[in-house]
Amino acid sequence: MICFLFSLLFACVLYSQSLSVGRLTALRMLTYKKIEEEIIDDREKGLAMNLLRMSERRLGEIDQRLLEFYKDNDLLWWRRLDEELPAVSKKNRNKKKIVVNALRLGTVQLLFFDEEVIPQRVAIHETVEITKRMAGLTAGRIVNGVLRNLQRSSSPYNNISSRINCSPWFEEQTPNKILDRYLNHHAIYRNETPGLDLTFVNSEAAHQQIKLWTNKNATILPLQCNSVRNWGIYNLFASSNDENRLFWAQDAAATVAVSAFPKNLLPKNASILDACAAPGGKTLGLAWSHQFQKILAIDADSTRLTTLRTNLETVALPSQVIINTLVSDALELTNHSLFDAVLLDVPCSSSGTARRQPEVLRKMNFGNLLERQFQLLHACLEYLKPGGILVYSTCSIFPQENHMQINRYLNQNPQHARRLPFSIPPNGFQHASLTQHGDWQILPWHLAEYDEDQPSRFDCDAHYVARLQKL
Repeated sequence: MICFLFSLLFACVLYSQSLSVGRLTALRMLTYKKIEEEIIDDREKGLAMNLLRMSERRLGEIDQRLLEFYKDNDLLWWRRLDEELPAVSKKNRNKKKIVVNALRLGTVQLLFFDEEVIPQRVAIHETVEITKRMAGLTAGRIVNGVLRNLQRSSSPYNNISSRINCSPWFEEQTPNKILDRYLNHHAIYRNETPGLDLTFVNSEAAHQQIKLWTNKNATILPLQCNSVRNWGIYNLFASSNDENRLFWAQDAAATVAVSAFPKNLLPKNASILDACAAPGGKTLGLAWSHQFQKILAIDADSTRLTTLRTNLETVALPSQVIINTLVSDALELTNHSLFDAVLLDVPCSSSGTARRQPEVLRKMNFGNLLERQFQLLHACLEYLKPGGILVYSTCSIFPQENHMQINRYLNQNPQHARRLPFSIPPNGFQHASLTQHGDWQILPWHLAEYDEDQPSRFDCDAHYVARLQKL
């Protein structure tokens, strides 16, 4: 093991002047992953990651991106790549392991990196030369032949499915009518980073700052709240005073839960429980909605609640709103008065966030999420005054976490609560986001100004919202 590490470091130094350190390290990492055996030892992974950190100091920007790609994709991804691509066919799997991994290395560069980022001739040449040095001339010739055949393919992208990043379990949970479109939408972020959405307070100073930033090519989002999408043009956070910031980071779809509370059914100066509040984006939205005078924000995780408190301290707040915070599991909240409203943004699979968190596509099960969601829903309805409103939300596309949880509760407790269906979609979103149950199920292509030709300009995470009234 130690000999391997020293040999790898030596190789990085030896080849750094003539060959890509990133490609060499990636090939070593692939070989180290033991894909065929479907195992990876924790100690081996630790050594590989240490090597990665040491190597990064020697890498240019392109090599860093390449190496991150190989590091971030897990064993399931590589096995599915083998299934999808002729470049790593069964006849090649009988070759020396270094050859198979070299084919994976080259194939990914040809299919997942634009010509402007990694020219195909460079990808092939570097991969072949590294293979020759590590496994000999014959191995290099095999790799060269396979990769050049792939390069000459008229439509190489037709050889690969958008499902390559997705676990079979994820496919099974996702409604068939949206699965392919959802995965195809995620695929646009193979070489693109989503913009950062910012929600602004409702003040004249904030409106002036929005105008300033949009002049620098940030995009105003068509939402009821003041939201802007930043494309990394410059550091927005560095341009704002830490003590009195006028915005917070929050995906466009996540803003709609706050707007779900019906003003005509809530008293003036209402009280609300934000039951799973951290990191605090929705808490800030509640404060600036001007519907609630008293907010109790709780979270079971003390570290996450510290983040929430930091956000409350740094973002400007309306003077008339009182916000208290508490480390508490919503299932165990005691010594409190009943609330006029509850916002229950439950822990979930995060299956709707693949554009920003592609690792969610590889999840293999719900764990205890479904039962915890149901327990939280049951408990939080008990914290309401009669006639009080509960808004239930997730960032999931799975029915089991969304309307099926609401239906399950109502079927078991028909005398306790009723669904308050929405009659229109959220402001700024298409009518398609309104479900047959009268809930909101926002998908990445549901913003009103979504453009198929520029999908990343006005897209968003998925988000589900339902509301109940206690009887």
